[in-house]
Amino acid sequence: VSPVSTTKSHSDSTTRGVLGLHKIAQHTSLPIYALAGITNGNAQQLFNSSVIGIAGSGLFRSIY
Repeated sequence: VSPVSTTKSHSDSTTRGVLGLHKIAQHTSLPIYALAGITNGNAQQLFNSSVIGIAGSGLFRSIY
C-alpha cells in the first residue's frame, strides 16, 4: 500500500500514514507492505504495526 507519506515520486497521491496502513492491515487477511514515503522516523512505527514489511528506495539511499 502506498504512499505512506509524501514523496517526490508520489507528490500528487493521497498519503495513507502509519495509522492508515495499520488499519488496512488489521482489516484484511492479505499481507500488507508499506511502500513509498518510508523514513527513518516512521519505519520503527511501521515495524510495530500490522504491516509485514516495508520498501522504499529513498529510505535505503539515506542509510547507505
